[in-house]
Amino acid sequence: MLRYFALLLLALLIWMLLRRLFAYLLPAAPPVRRTGRRSAGAARPAERLLRCEACGVRVPESRALSAGGDAVYCSEACHRQAVRDSA
Repeated sequence: MLRYFALLLLALLIWMLLRRLFAYLLPAAPPVRRTGRRSAGAARPAERLLRCEACGVRVPESRALSAGGDAVYCSEACHRQAVRDSA
């Protein structure tokens, strides 16, 4: 019984030493703080979402394709489909 206790104690000591050695050799990444706010430099103005005329998907204004007038499409495929449907 004493042997098992000695082996358990030895295993525990080895585990503690290895844990400290790995913590020293491989430092953990610094903790990440999430404040829920962006810094002033990273803030971007909100972009309008426009509705695709063909499929109804909302797409950011910078990615929307305009076919003249008020018609806006999310992709070339939707534009082709709209042209095909109107003909």
